[in-house]
Parts: sequence; structure tokens; C-alpha cells
Amino acid sequence: MNTAQNRNKFIALLLALALAASLTGCKAKVDPETVQAIQDAQAALQAEENGEAEAEEPAADDLYAQAGLVPVPEDDPLWTDAEFELPAIAQMLAYKATFPDTFDENEPSADDFWTVTGMGITALPPENMTDFNKITHIHQPDALDYAAALLPGYEAGDAAPKLEDVYGISGNPKSDLIDVDGLSIGVTSSIVLLGKDEKNNATVLRVHIEDKEGLIVQNDWDVLVEPWDDGAEHALPLRVLQFYNVN
Repeated sequence: MNTAQNRNKFIALLLALALAASLTGCKAKVDPETVQAIQDAQAALQAEENGEAEAEEPAADDLYAQAGLVPVPEDDPLWTDAEFELPAIAQMLAYKATFPDTFDENEPSADDFWTVTGMGITALPPENMTDFNKITHIHQPDALDYAAALLPGYEAGDAAPKLEDVYGISGNPKSDLIDVDGLSIGVTSSIVLLGKDEKNNATVLRVHIEDKEGLIVQNDWDVLVEPWDDGAEHALPLRVLQFYNVN
């Protein structure tokens, strides 16, 4: 039985109860609360019939179909990699959502390059490299490994922008260590879907981000990712190739 039929049945039952009460002398008139319940049910039914009722959340299969994707099985290692890397990807997306007109992930300024890299490091710091002040000390080649994973415009091995006057990040002139303060944007994140675009041979990770203040309005993002294929060890298991807002 569909929703409209269920509501019709409910309304009929309310009317029958109200009529029975009045006929048996239980009350001189129908109880106002009953009348209100009937009116509310009728209004909801009418709204649904007019296409005004709030749409239900699409089922998972419908989401993949709408996006033109084939779901990645939950036992696929891609899910493990995506769930692990999610905190760093979410920080990069939050930065883009906060500065959509100035942050160009394909040709980032030095400030954007190092800030996003530092946010990724803070989200998933290398083991035993963060001190009691929550400052992460990381070798520059390892830091650039984060940049290569998160910034589509940066390829591993390319020269990095100079690290000068970047808030929260500083280089150590006596070594290749970089000191990264606790850079982050306060967001929660979740994976909406992970699927294959077989037509374009791409893997799409849809991420939802929210901040407590509600300042971020670009909440849903499709991120094209791929595993590293160079056989080397990396701090983050997936490379971000491209991303765009789908709100």
C-alpha cells in the first residue's frame, strides 16, 4: 500500500472514531484535537498529491544510478584507503569551500600550497612526529608527498614553492625539517558514495563536509581519486586528480 493510501486509511479511521464519539454521547462535539489531527493529515496528503511533500532521501542504489557510477564493493581495498584518507581530503575541500575564489588547486599560490599541505599533515600526521605542543616536525620530501596526494596541480618530484611567510608552517634552516602547527578547519566529514565511472575509467569519491557554524555551504563534493601506481610507499594511499562541488 502506498503512502497516499495509508494516509487515506488513517483519515478515514479518525473520522470514524470522531463520529462514533459524537453519536454515543461521549462528547457533545468532536474533540478539537481530533479535528486538528484530521486537518493535518489531509493537508499532508494534499501536499503529497501536489508534489509538495518533502522528498525522501534517495536510496544508495539510486544515488549511484543518478551519478552514473557502479558501486565499489565494500570489501574492496579502495574503501579502506578512502576511509583512511578522508580526514585529509576533507580539510582540502573545506579550504576550497572557504576560499572558492582564491584557491586554485591546479596552480596554487605558495601560501595555498603549503597551507593545504600542512592541513593534510595535521589531519593525518606521520607517526611519532608530533610533539607535546601539537607541532608536527616532518622532512620536506615527506611533506611534499602529502602535497602530491592532495593537490592535483602538483606532481611528485616537482619543485615546490618557496616556504616563506606562510602562517603555521616554517622551515628549519639547519635541516630539511618543516614545522607544521596544528592547521585545520573544524569540519565533520563522511563518504556518501565510492563508485566507478566506467565510461571515463575514473574512481569517484563523494564526500560530505559540514562545519558547526554552518558557514560552509558547499557541502558535497565529487573527488576523482586513484591509487599510487609507482610501487613506492606514500603517506596517503590515494592521489586526488580533480574535485568539484555537486551541491
